[in-house]
Amino acid sequence: MIDAGRPGKLHVCVVEDFPDAQSLVKDVLSYAGVEVTIAANGAILDSLLGQGLKPDMFLLDLALPGETGIEIMRRLRGDASWNRCPIVALTAFGFGRDRRQALSMGFDGYITKPIDLGTFSSTVLSFFPQYATGLTGARAHAARRARGR
Repeated sequence: MIDAGRPGKLHVCVVEDFPDAQSLVKDVLSYAGVEVTIAANGAILDSLLGQGLKPDMFLLDLALPGETGIEIMRRLRGDASWNRCPIVALTAFGFGRDRRQALSMGFDGYITKPIDLGTFSSTVLSFFPQYATGLTGARAHAARRARGR
């Protein structure tokens, strides 16, 4: 859970087209004190960004209809304003080669679906040292694995 003594509320933008996955991710992160914005595709994300959305992190489904998560990540990486923003793949593709490929393409991390309810919020928070305190055992391992370490 986010400690009120830490700076600001963490804001994560999730680009995911499946409504059940949207709800689950939002509920788990919201319970951990994270503000969550959902975009079902790249066009909706563009609209939200155009309206001033400034998340601290993006979680991108790779297999989106139309523009893929990989294409969205490349677009975001091409905009200097997102250079310091973690962009993490959130995907059902769970093979080791998929993880390595995503990390080599520029993703900062890789989280497989279905998400692990016991480690998901800790894994997301681990990208922000000011929020990730007390990660031990399975949670610490999951966080390191998502970051490709």
